[in-house]
Amino acid sequence: MTAELITETTLADRLARINIELNAIALSDYPCQSHAQARETAAALRRLQSRLATHVGAAVRAVEWTSPGRTAAQNIARDFGNDNRAAQRELNDAQTTSKASMAEQAAADGTISHRHATVIGRALADLPADTTAEQRTWCEKALIRDAAHYSPTDLATRGRRITDQFKPEPEVDTDEDALLRRREAMARAKTSLSLWDNHDGTWSGRFTIPELHGRILKTVTDAHTAPRRSHLDPTADPFEPLDKRQGKAFCSILEHIPTDGLPTSGGTPIRIVVTISEDKLRSKVAAATLATGERLSAGQLRRLAANHGIIPAVLGSDSIPVDLGRTQRLFSKAQRDALAVMDGGCTAPGCDRPPSWCEVQHTRPWAHDGNTDLSNATLHCSACHHRADQEGWKYKRVKGRMHINRGKGWELNHRYRP
Repeated sequence: MTAELITETTLADRLARINIELNAIALSDYPCQSHAQARETAAALRRLQSRLATHVGAAVRAVEWTSPGRTAAQNIARDFGNDNRAAQRELNDAQTTSKASMAEQAAADGTISHRHATVIGRALADLPADTTAEQRTWCEKALIRDAAHYSPTDLATRGRRITDQFKPEPEVDTDEDALLRRREAMARAKTSLSLWDNHDGTWSGRFTIPELHGRILKTVTDAHTAPRRSHLDPTADPFEPLDKRQGKAFCSILEHIPTDGLPTSGGTPIRIVVTISEDKLRSKVAAATLATGERLSAGQLRRLAANHGIIPAVLGSDSIPVDLGRTQRLFSKAQRDALAVMDGGCTAPGCDRPPSWCEVQHTRPWAHDGNTDLSNATLHCSACHHRADQEGWKYKRVKGRMHINRGKGWELNHRYRP
């Protein structure tokens, strides 16, 4: 029997024994532990998971070495999981980790996590071209030591300055800056955005953006979906998945993009134009039409009309525009500033959205002869604006403070005002 066959048999037997041990553990065993035991068990399993991930990396590399052409990821996906992208990520991570053999072995032993080993592999791959083998070893050993103290994210930052193991600080600064510029250039080259109409009232898309912009987007959506805000909207589902809540946050972000800095087309700032007949606008039930032909509900139009990025083109009886976002209809920047001082943010009782996240709403609808002045205005965030239109809230301003009747009597937002 050849050495190769002996190895395969030995590996298969050992993996079979691992499976037998796992089969002996029932999922119902875990809830029977104390808090301390549960934490200890979770930590032990996560450590095993990390060690297994390292072994998986070595295994998928073996598949790649024995696969013809570029079929490795397809073969791996076909054998288990049926996810080509996930299989390709596993291959990429395995290739990266292989550049740091000591770190990979440390991960296999459970000394550091698999993610730490992958980060170390990337750091070594990014070392300057003139780095010697001895210097690479110094760097790898230093990063393995640092992995005991740093998270993978912090270790990646540390890795960009790892040349401090054999260079003075000014040169380390230069190396880090060069690495960051290369990464940023690669990120710009990979940046893309694709959008498509699903023809069911929704759009889908796919994007790749640089780290800076990804962090900005995540910070804003996280702030918009923070758990502490869940009490602000009584209609919100507390068990709604995070991706759904972040999708709604993304829509709100898009609606609040300032339009005064947008590019121009033919010398005119780009705007979304919505058309509706004057009598239908007043009826509050008729749909409106975008310039591209898509339709919006009357409620959606009324809500968006307060946003300066939407221009309502009101048509007379002969379909001739009688009002194209006339200035009397839209509140000025000075009026918005005054409302920010008066209201301090969204005036819906219990809401804490700041003025920057609010829209100006006519307390008496503009379509029903409401004036565009401070006595007929209040600030609402997008969610409260939706509810106000749907539920027909009533308003009155008393000594500068906005009181709102949501069907349960007059209420006041008790925001602290020094």
